[in-house]
Amino acid sequence: MSRAGGTVDNQTRLMSLVRHLSETAEKEASARAGLTSALAQLLDSPASQDLQALLVAVTSSCPALDAGGFLAREGNGFVIKAALGLAAPAGPLKPAPGGLLEEAASGGRAVAVGAPATLAQVPFPEGTRAACALPLQGGDGALLGIAVFSSRTSHELTPEEIAVARVAAERAARAIETAELAARLARAEEASRRTSGFRDQVLAIVGHDLRNPLGAVLMSAVLLQKKGGLTGWQAKTVDRARSSALRMGRIIDDLLSYTRTRLGDGIPIARRATDLGELTRKILEELRAAHPQATVEIAVAGDLRGEWDSDRLEQVISNLVSNAIDHGAEGRPVALALRGGAEEVEVEVANEGEMPKEVLEHAFEAFHKGAEQTGRRASGLGLGLYIAREIVRRHGGEIAIRCEGGTTRIATRLPRHAHEGAQGEGCA
Repeated sequence: MSRAGGTVDNQTRLMSLVRHLSETAEKEASARAGLTSALAQLLDSPASQDLQALLVAVTSSCPALDAGGFLAREGNGFVIKAALGLAAPAGPLKPAPGGLLEEAASGGRAVAVGAPATLAQVPFPEGTRAACALPLQGGDGALLGIAVFSSRTSHELTPEEIAVARVAAERAARAIETAELAARLARAEEASRRTSGFRDQVLAIVGHDLRNPLGAVLMSAVLLQKKGGLTGWQAKTVDRARSSALRMGRIIDDLLSYTRTRLGDGIPIARRATDLGELTRKILEELRAAHPQATVEIAVAGDLRGEWDSDRLEQVISNLVSNAIDHGAEGRPVALALRGGAEEVEVEVANEGEMPKEVLEHAFEAFHKGAEQTGRRASGLGLGLYIAREIVRRHGGEIAIRCEGGTTRIATRLPRHAHEGAQGEGCA
């Protein structure tokens, strides 16, 4: 054959190949257009989260697919989560080497078969001629299970039918993964609830049981101070024991108040006529005994009388001033201002030194202690501001922190007659 003849033959074969590819592309485009409606319905249907409803949608959109199921992975086998037309197996389905399930599981792709021996490995209905299996993969690529579909009317599943099965498998994998994550979350929340409840009960019991022996220690120290006739190092030792017992008492009070907010309806408030000025002076005497090196300056203005729970407000002021002493600039005074207005009384505690921003953002959270609050000057559990906020809220008041000019200020507003108050605020 001449070179010219060979060229003509090559051109003929090339044109034939181009026509074949063009015809194939047109068929595929036509098939995709025909599937658009069915696939869109399958993707958008809210019922697609229901595996059984999803199987019904698949068989309705593709009549050739008359049976199917979603198998979830369990150990070394698979159990049926939802099925339509499949027989109920006696136990988990075990993937056999070279079988339909094994190929889909190990290959990570759709597998279509028509061999009777392979079809027998899955409980397809009698008379099944063709089937396909597709892996159900999670977002991380892990194998969650396998989707299977079969036909009793076709000897071979078309690419269009397998495409519908693939879309269904993707939606089923998403539904199974969502259900598993929801179950894990529910178990974690239940474990957290039990742990938290047990912890709060232990704190309440320990806090309550510590009060009596601590009260005995404090009373003994006070008696030794007043009637022991002690001097020198002995007097200093007893005074140190008394101040330490007072500090432990405040910690226990905070602990018990915290457990009340967690286990009950909040910190109970018993209002009665109270003079906040007299109450504050009493608190400062105790704090000066516990912190002899600290200087607390007090400024009073206006009428400081109102209907409050004096025991709870004592706890608030003690916590705020102690917090300022512990975490303010060492050697610098703490300023305490009481101002009486027409409808409310304001209590402001200020200390030199600003809280870091990351500490301020969580200042009113329980058990929150900044890096600088864990050293030798720390005297609490990180509950002081949390308890103060809860008590102030129960009185219908507001508490806020602001930082300016190198000073941290905690301002509390207490209405003379309690009402539902606002939330605490962070640093401006």
